[in-house]
Amino acid sequence: MKRASLKSIAAAAGVSKTTASFVLNGKGKQHKINTTTQERILEEARQQNYQPSFLAQTLSSGKTMTIGLLLPQNEDNLANALLHHLIPELQLLNYRLLPGIAPEPNFGEREIIDDFILRQTDAIVAVKPLHENEWAGSLAILQTPLVIISNEESSVLPNTIKHDYAQIINMLIQQHFQHHKKAIGFIGKERDNNPRLKAYLSCYIERFDISSNYHYLLKQ
Repeated sequence: MKRASLKSIAAAAGVSKTTASFVLNGKGKQHKINTTTQERILEEARQQNYQPSFLAQTLSSGKTMTIGLLLPQNEDNLANALLHHLIPELQLLNYRLLPGIAPEPNFGEREIIDDFILRQTDAIVAVKPLHENEWAGSLAILQTPLVIISNEESSVLPNTIKHDYAQIINMLIQQHFQHHKKAIGFIGKERDNNPRLKAYLSCYIERFDISSNYHYLLKQ
């Protein structure tokens, strides 16, 4: 059986390929295509069991639906915890995780990041990177979102150092969220007193009346 194509859908529905493409990509209303025409196109797609090309969707949306995950060597517990939490949530959004492990002796981070860039991952999560100063600038230029998960805060920090987490999050919102229209997430360790999480919830989640769960707490 011949595979259904955008051309065959458009011909059967009596519309142009452009119109069919808009409807099948959920942009029918945006381009003011009347409801009857949209329903006719969608019905033809159902009857022909049309499956859109992943490559075509990527070119159209600019998204590859993949997240790059840079992991250090010898971090099995942390890697397992992250994968356990991240993969189910990403799968619900039709995203896939692309992991890469920087080999000892701590070389190879740049090569992995370059590969993520080549594959056009939509974002990158880096766990305890050692050389982010060598490649983070490239991601900033490309406007690729980067999340760095670093070591726990040192317990020997001077008592004179105070962190105004509310101010920090407000700065993030002002400099990144409002400009790039990106969501801000929080990943932290589960504990009774978590001032960073409290600031995140009050300054971001409550402020913008966001109902989705954009924070994850790890037990280890």
